Amino acid sequence: MNKFIKVVLAHILVYLPYGCTQKSDLSKKFNCAEKTFANLETVTDFENKFSILIPKNWKTNLYYDTMQTSVYFADTTKQLTETTIIDITYVKQKSSFDDAFFKNIRSNYEKINLKEQSNHAFSLKNLPSYYSIVKGNRSRFPYTICNVFINTNSTAFIHAKLEVYGDSLVNERLCRGISLLEDIHLTF
Repeated sequence: MNKFIKVVLAHILVYLPYGCTQKSDLSKKFNCAEKTFANLETVTDFENKFSILIPKNWKTNLYYDTMQTSVYFADTTKQLTETTIIDITYVKQKSSFDDAFFKNIRSNYEKINLKEQSNHAFSLKNLPSYYSIVKGNRSRFPYTICNVFINTNSTAFIHAKLEVYGDSLVNERLCRGISLLEDIHLTF
């Protein structure tokens, strides 16, 4: 019996880390409950820079040019004011989270009449990251965007944009997008 208990305890200690997922800094900032999605598929961008798990019933588009490669997806079975639109782009451009970077972002927000509500530096996938929440109006709806920037290396970064239209369950819908983003697999 002693040997049996040792074997069971060894299995528990080996598999325990896989059964308990720890919330990321981003999930903690938004106070997200753990989200799970069923029937996921792996989608990889055209240049094989990253892959992400996306529910199979969500509409997905891929795009690339000389400066970027992206995966754009949303649950189109829901109304615009009930879903989250997600655009994850690998941008081939040097980026560092310095004053010039923040000034450029804020200038872009002003050009399209968006007001920054909050921002914070954090770590995602052990990489320096930064998020910014902006609000405005678009297509007659209140509009919220969570922009997440992940500094991947000295020549590129990831820009993930989580878009929410309307004012119903905004945080919950952003959390759905965050839970998918947290599982991004960087392949470069």
